Amino acid sequence: HPDEDNTPEKAKFYEDGTVAVLTICVILSFGLLMRKFHQMRVMWHSGGWKGIVYWTCDSFNLLELVCYVFVVILVPAAHLRDVRSRLLATCVAATCIMMWSKTLYYAQAFKKTGPLVIMIREIIRDIRFYLFLMFAILMGFAIAFFVLFRNARFEECRGKEEDETCTTDDINELFGEFDKTLITMFVMMLGEVSDVASLLFEVKTGLKLVGIVMFILYMLAVTIVLLNLLIAIMGDGFDRVKA
Repeated sequence: HPDEDNTPEKAKFYEDGTVAVLTICVILSFGLLMRKFHQMRVMWHSGGWKGIVYWTCDSFNLLELVCYVFVVILVPAAHLRDVRSRLLATCVAATCIMMWSKTLYYAQAFKKTGPLVIMIREIIRDIRFYLFLMFAILMGFAIAFFVLFRNARFEECRGKEEDETCTTDDINELFGEFDKTLITMFVMMLGEVSDVASLLFEVKTGLKLVGIVMFILYMLAVTIVLLNLLIAIMGDGFDRVKA
């Protein structure tokens, strides 16, 4: 942005610094990437596809491999294409998450943090079937709410005077599009229900009863049943890892 503090010399300095740091990261990561390929070659010579599958069973191996591919190939390519592109921002954001998650691998070596890392990994394995149940219920209610309120934003202000208020904007913000509906349902699952609850009492009478019933059923199924089931699964995994 053109201002007094953003001079061309300063911009050039930051650009050169970014290129230098990125070059160092690529050089360091290239050696680590080659080490991963060497591990895969050794496992292939040891057991063929069974060795590769055994190697991939360790989630940290896949995490490191993808992380180094991003650092060595994708991030530099996106940087050369356009330093302000969304592709570069996406690659860097994903790389940051993977790089910091990789520190959990080294946390396994310590007595205080090792069991916690193992517990996280075991819980992720335990909840894979639970996630399917959660996804099925979430998608079902999301489609139901979207179908119920998708036309309400066009009909809510019909017949009202210009100075009268209506809830069209609120409905459109929460359920106007399917992606917005998914986010709304996910936020409701975490307990943020005040906006939706207040909106249900403001819509037309024909939609109010159905919306309230669906809202109650969704909260019973997700907040009371599924989330408590998740806590039980996590508690069982913690006891098993601790033992």
